[in-house]
Amino acid sequence: SFTELNNLKNYLRKNPKIKIHIEGHTDNVGDNKHNLILSNNRAAQVYSYLVEIGISEERLSYKGYGENKPISTNNTEKGRKQNRRTSFVIIP
Repeated sequence: SFTELNNLKNYLRKNPKIKIHIEGHTDNVGDNKHNLILSNNRAAQVYSYLVEIGISEERLSYKGYGENKPISTNNTEKGRKQNRRTSFVIIP
């Protein structure tokens, strides 16, 4: 995942006016409250990493969404693995 984070870092450095919202996600294993905490921590780690390497906090926001925004089924290990992720959205 550091490869992807470094790609994001390079993109943000080349585009200094871009702001992003970092989203943390989980699969549906465990209870919803725990998954919200886990997903928020996941997004916060990406946020912290980007700040530590010099991306301004003013360009970043983050939130955990738990299991509420799956991109795949939670009925298979492959699908659950895809749902355990961070993503980002460019803020206009």
